[in-house]
Amino acid sequence: MWDTIQKLEYRVRANIEGAQQELNMRLTDRMELPLLGLNGEKLYLTGLAALRKKAMELDALYEQLPAHRGVKDTILLDAWSSATIEGARTTVQRVRDHFENPKTKDDRMVVNTIMGSNYAYNHPITENNIRRLWEKIVDGVCENEEHRGKLYRDGMVYVGSGERVIHVPAQAEQLPELMTQWFAYREVGGSDLLIRSFVAHFYFVYLHPFCDGNGRAARILNASQLYHSGYRKMKNLPLSSAINNQLSGYYGSLADSETVLNGIDDRWLDLSPFVSYMLDAFERCLIDAALSVNALTEAESKLLEQMNKAGIHAEITTKKAAGILQRSENGARTVLNSLVKKGYLTVETNKAPYIYRLHQHIPHK
Repeated sequence: MWDTIQKLEYRVRANIEGAQQELNMRLTDRMELPLLGLNGEKLYLTGLAALRKKAMELDALYEQLPAHRGVKDTILLDAWSSATIEGARTTVQRVRDHFENPKTKDDRMVVNTIMGSNYAYNHPITENNIRRLWEKIVDGVCENEEHRGKLYRDGMVYVGSGERVIHVPAQAEQLPELMTQWFAYREVGGSDLLIRSFVAHFYFVYLHPFCDGNGRAARILNASQLYHSGYRKMKNLPLSSAINNQLSGYYGSLADSETVLNGIDDRWLDLSPFVSYMLDAFERCLIDAALSVNALTEAESKLLEQMNKAGIHAEITTKKAAGILQRSENGARTVLNSLVKKGYLTVETNKAPYIYRLHQHIPHK
C-alpha cells in the first residue's frame, strides 16, 4: 500500500514511529516532471527509488512471459473491461455474436474500443492522428456532442456521478498547450518506460481533452505507448482487466494524485500514488498471463508461427497442418480446433475441406 504525502504528514503529527523518516525519504527522493497542473502547480514523483525498483522487477517478469498468451480474445476481453469501467453493461459473448452489427450502445462501446486498440497498436499516436483514434472510440456513442470541437473539446465537461463532481478538468483553452506538453513527455526516450507511461495515463485523464471517451482513450494510449516503446507483448496483456478487477484503487489513486499539496514556496501534486497503483496492476496482469490455463501448446505455437509469417489473411487446411506438425490429420484437427476455441482461429465449415483462418480481431504476434 502506497501512502500519500498527506497520510504520512498525519502520522507525523500523531507521533507514529518511523513516519517522519518515511516522509523525509519521500520528499528527498523526488523528481519534478515537465508537466504543469491545471492551476500552475508543479508535478512530482516521490519515492522514486522504490518506484524504479518495482518497475525493474516487473521488467524481469515481463521478459519471462511467453510470446503468446492463449486467453480467448485478449483484446476483446480488455475492451470489454475498459468499456465496463465506463458503464457499459454487456457480455463478451454478446459482443462476439454481434461484432459486425452491434445491437446496443453498450455493445458498440466495446466494439469501438477494440477498433481503437487495433488502430493504436498499428499507428503510433501523435497530435496528427489522436483525433482519428478518439473518433473510432466514440463512433455512434458520443456524449456531450455540443462540445465535440475540431481537435479537442471546445467546452467544459465535469467528471462525476449524478450531481457529485469529483474532478474539474482543464479549460478548453488550456488544452492545446497542455496536450503538446503531454505529447512531448510521452516521446522522451531512455529509461523508466513503465513509470512514464503511467504518468502519461494519469495526465491524460487529468486533462480530459475530449468531450467523452477519455478513460477508454487513456487506457488504449497507455498500452499503445508501451507497445511502441518495445513492450511488444502488450497485445497479449489485458491491462484494463487488471484495472477493472481493482477499480476502487484506480479511482482512489487518481484522486490522491490530483490532490494539491502545499509546499514552503509552491503548490504541487504527487503522482506516485497512481503510478504505484498502475505498477501493481501491471504485475497482476503479468502474473495472470503467466498462470493462464489456456497457454499455447508447442504444436499450437508452431502452427500460429507459420500462419503469422503468411500475414493476417493466412489460412490453412487440416491436411496442410498435418504436414507442418508431422502428425495425422485427426491429430492436426484437434490442434486446429483448440486454437479456434482459444480464439486464435476461425473455421469455415460450409464446404470441404474446412478452412481455418487467423481471427481478424484477435492479436497473434
